Amino acid sequence: GINAEYMGKLGEELYKLGWYQTSTKWLISKWIFLLILLTMAIIGVVCFSNFWIHMGAALVLSNFWIQCGFLMHDHMHNSLIHHRKWDQRLGTFFGSFCFGISSRWWRDEHNEHHLFTNTYISKVGNSDPQMGETVWAQHSELIPFFQTRLQRILIRFQHIIFLPLVVFVGRFGILIDSMLGEARLKEWLALAGHWIWVSALLYQLPSWEERALFYYIAACYQGVLNIQLLVSHYAQPFHEKEKAKTMGFCRRQIMEGKNILCPVWMDWFHGGLNFHIEHHLFPRLPRHRLRDVNKKLHQLCQKHNLIMDEECWTSAVISTLKHLKRTSAMAD
Repeated sequence: GINAEYMGKLGEELYKLGWYQTSTKWLISKWIFLLILLTMAIIGVVCFSNFWIHMGAALVLSNFWIQCGFLMHDHMHNSLIHHRKWDQRLGTFFGSFCFGISSRWWRDEHNEHHLFTNTYISKVGNSDPQMGETVWAQHSELIPFFQTRLQRILIRFQHIIFLPLVVFVGRFGILIDSMLGEARLKEWLALAGHWIWVSALLYQLPSWEERALFYYIAACYQGVLNIQLLVSHYAQPFHEKEKAKTMGFCRRQIMEGKNILCPVWMDWFHGGLNFHIEHHLFPRLPRHRLRDVNKKLHQLCQKHNLIMDEECWTSAVISTLKHLKRTSAMAD
């Protein structure tokens, strides 16, 4: 079957093709796009007094956060500059300073997520830190880890509360986790810088009520990013950690990831995470090459009778909700 040797050969082929080199034109276009989004948000707040324009600016600001989150992701994988020091610095800038989430806290959890995707430890708990929450269980094997009466009640309704919690509470949850999990001074300075510039922008609004609503709308729209991250794994198989080690890393990544089908002009919206399987197999590959790799990976999977799970955005969300409902029935 498919194994590290086959993936190693494919990786060598990608390297020879020059696909590990980031397109300068593509990267500059991303920076320009971010500058345009931030400028539009500032203009909408500072230059207009209309309430609805202000709320529209909140949505634009949220898009700026989301796109900064994607760049943080790329840089912390060292997949853009390909120089660890500069990638990490830029990751901190786009993540901690612009997005407001500690980039290094996120990186540490994300590296574990890549290594132990969708795994758990028997009688202990979830071993994938980015695929485990205290309010829902994605797999029947995770249910015993939810012991309190409140958790059991939440699991029964998890398919109903999933989207509301991810959208309406998601940003605040990750902000709190980020702050509680970060102790490095440089990260805290960058996070402080984030709150300074966001507070300065909010201060331009006419009232505290409008400031609160502006920020909340921006935070809720960021829920789109939270959904993107979760539907790529939640409905996929979970495995016991020790067993997962014997399954073969490459095969397991293909089984435990889901791609989102979309036209090429929508790749920006998903930040490359629509090719989630390819990203997990080649995490240092620049995301503008993932669509090309998808074709080669399909050929390799067909050769070894492996199926890549791929759905459009709405189907992936529906599949996730159905999966959560099936799992909730096992909690009774």
